[in-house]
Amino acid sequence: MSSKLKGLLRKVGILLLPFAILFLLPDNDALGASIGKIAGVVKDTEGNPLPGTNIQVVGTLRGSSTGLDGNYFILSLQPGSYSVSAMMIGFKKIVKTDVLVQSGRTTIVDFVLETTIIEGEEIVVTAERPIVDVD
Repeated sequence: MSSKLKGLLRKVGILLLPFAILFLLPDNDALGASIGKIAGVVKDTEGNPLPGTNIQVVGTLRGSSTGLDGNYFILSLQPGSYSVSAMMIGFKKIVKTDVLVQSGRTTIVDFVLETTIIEGEEIVVTAERPIVDVD
């Protein structure tokens, strides 16, 4: 190979190197910036945290439950608008609609749950004693 050709290839290589590096770098999607997160706290009307409350992103399989301090978080949500529900036995279920999840951000959704009376249907069971056969 002639020295002129080697010099030309070296110059072209130096010019193309920055483009090759940019092409090989991962984009924001690969770095996880295209997903968002929902987080918040659940309390009762007196301001006490409610551990064990079920939080669900309606229409998805995503959800969480609150910790001892009433805090929760749901990771890896695609950007968009969601409905989020909070439910716990002995409290009214709350659904918050139009919760906007943005890429690379945490959306705060707090809940205050009101107590409710659990009503059950009365069931009466009557037992019949079988006739005893003396034989």
